[in-house]
Amino acid sequence: MTYRLLPIKDLCISEYFPSKNYSSQVDSSLFMGRYRQDNDKYRTLLQFDLDKLGTQEIQKAYLQLNITRNESAVRIINLGIYRILDGWDASLITWDTMIPFSPVPEHRFVIPAGWQGLLLLDISVLVHNCLNHNYVNHGFILIGEEYYNSLLAFSSRREENPDSWPRLIITGISLSSSDPN
Repeated sequence: MTYRLLPIKDLCISEYFPSKNYSSQVDSSLFMGRYRQDNDKYRTLLQFDLDKLGTQEIQKAYLQLNITRNESAVRIINLGIYRILDGWDASLITWDTMIPFSPVPEHRFVIPAGWQGLLLLDISVLVHNCLNHNYVNHGFILIGEEYYNSLLAFSSRREENPDSWPRLIITGISLSSSDPN
């Protein structure tokens, strides 16, 4: 059985505008990586509701992102997915009020220079650990390259086309507990 979950929270934060909260922005994109200068970095926070899945075993879990902008013309972009360690309110988070996250990424991925399109990232280990209560699910933060111009943009829940929204695709769920739908 396969489930597709939409985020319950999606938000980007900006070092360039450190006290600005983007939760009510109408912009249909989320950003990560560095833009044009040292103090112009972006990070994205996402959280999915895994509680309705219970403690079921999974085969795979993929984070689906629709990359719509890639500013890195010649260098690959290393993307890290870090676990958020505390609960957070999307209407309050800014760069200045950033909540703690794990110092080491749970998953790392490489995105080719200039590449755009649909991206499926295998985050099975992270989701498995949340479902089995090894981790508390506070979501995760996506951090791209922050040392050179490598801005990535991907569709948010505010994008008109819901097919391009971020989602978590979970496959091979056993039905040992109640059906999450």
